[in-house]
Amino acid sequence: MFGTYKTQYKKLIKLGTPVVLSQIGVFAVQIFDNAMVGSLGALPLAAVSFSSSVFLIMFYFITGLSMSITPLVGEAFVQGKKKIVSSYLMNSLLLFTFISILVMLLQIAIIPLFYHLRQPVEVVDAAIPYYKYLVWSIIPYMMFCCFERFWEGIGNTKINMIIIITANVINILLNWLLIFGNCGFPRMEAAGAGLATFISRVSMVVMAFAWFVILPRYRSYLQFFSKKNIRLSYNLTLLKMGLPISFNTTTEGITGTLTTIMVGWFGTVAIAAHQITMTVCGLVFMFSLGLSAATTIRISHEYGRKKIAQLRKVSVASLHLVAGWCVLVAVVFVFFREDIIKLFNSDPAVIELASGLLMFYSFILLFDGLQLVSVGQLRGIQDVKMLMPISLLCFIIINIPLGYFLAFILNIGVIGLYMSFGIGLVIAITLLRIRFLKQVNLLQK
Repeated sequence: MFGTYKTQYKKLIKLGTPVVLSQIGVFAVQIFDNAMVGSLGALPLAAVSFSSSVFLIMFYFITGLSMSITPLVGEAFVQGKKKIVSSYLMNSLLLFTFISILVMLLQIAIIPLFYHLRQPVEVVDAAIPYYKYLVWSIIPYMMFCCFERFWEGIGNTKINMIIIITANVINILLNWLLIFGNCGFPRMEAAGAGLATFISRVSMVVMAFAWFVILPRYRSYLQFFSKKNIRLSYNLTLLKMGLPISFNTTTEGITGTLTTIMVGWFGTVAIAAHQITMTVCGLVFMFSLGLSAATTIRISHEYGRKKIAQLRKVSVASLHLVAGWCVLVAVVFVFFREDIIKLFNSDPAVIELASGLLMFYSFILLFDGLQLVSVGQLRGIQDVKMLMPISLLCFIIINIPLGYFLAFILNIGVIGLYMSFGIGLVIAITLLRIRFLKQVNLLQK
C-alpha cells in the first residue's frame, strides 16, 4: 500500500506542512492568549472563552467564504489561465472585504445580547473589551485570507507560513506587553490580548500586500487588475462555491458556540476546563486542517488536468495520513492528558474536569479529522452543495438537541455534550464519503 501512495504522501506532506505550520500559527494566538490570560485566574480565562466562542460564529462564516478561492484558482492555474486566476483574486478582495465590513457591524450590534445568554455577569463584563478588538480584526484578516487562498491555489503554501509565523511573534510580544503591563505599557489583561490580536492581523495583510508587489512572479498578476475584470460572474461563482463551504464552517462554529454556552450553565470551572480542552484539541487538529487544505489543492490540480485516477489516489492518501496522525495524538492524550492540562491551569477542579473531557475527545478525534479531510476533497472537485444539508443535519439537528438531552435530561454533564458531537461526526463522515465517491465515479464516466 505504501508504494502505491508514496508519491501522493510526499506531495501532500510537502504542500501540507507549511499549511499546518500556518494554521498552528493562527491557533497559537489563542494558545498564548489562553495561557497568558489563564495565569491571571479562572475569570479572565472564562471571559476569553466566552467572547471567542461568540466571535467565531461569524468568523467561521467569512473565512469559509474565502475557501472558495483555492479550488477555483487551482483549476485555472494548472490550465494556464493567468487572467482568470488574477480576476478571482481581485474580485475576491473587493467582495469579501465588503462582506467583512458588514459582518463587523453585525457583531458590534449584538453585544447587548451577551447579558441574555445565562452567563455569569462578571464573565460577560470582562469578555466585551476583548471581543471588540477581535471584531475589528475581521477586516484585515479577511483581506489576508484572499491572498492566502490565492497562494494555496497556485501551489505555494510557504509564503503564508512565513507571514503568519512572523505575525504571531508580533502577537506574543504584544501579549506580554499589554496583558501584564510590562515595559511601561498599560496593564489591559484580557483586553490587551484582544488588541495584540488586532495589531498582528493588520501586520499580516501589510506583509501580504508587500510580498505580492515586490516579487515579480506575483506582481505580474497585477496587469489584469482593472475595472473591466470586475465582473458579476466572478463574484457569483465565488459566492456559489463559498456559501456552502461557509455554511459548513459556520454550523460547526455555531455548534461550538452553543456547546460553550451550555457548558457555561455548569459554572466558571466548567467553562475553563472546556476552553483548555478545546485549545489543546484545536492545536493538534491543525494537522487535519492543514492536510484538508493540501488535499483541496492537490485534488483541484488533478481535477483541472482531468486526471481522475490520480485524483482518487490523492483522496485515499489523505485519509491514510489523517488517520495515522489522529491515532498517534489519541495515544498521547490518554497517557499525558493531566500533564498537558497543567500547562494551562493549576486549579485542581479544572484539571479533574478537563482531564475527563480530553480523555473522551481522544476517542472521537479520528472522526473529526476524517470529516475535515473529506470536506477538503469535495472542495477540490468543486462539489460543495451537499455540505449545507449534511452540516445542518449532523451539527444542528442531531448534535445540539442530543447534547442537551444527554447533558441535562440524563444528567451526564459536560461529557454528554462531547458524546453528541462524536455521534454527529460519525454520521457526517459517512455521508461525506458516500457523496465524494459518487461524484468521482460520475467524473470517470
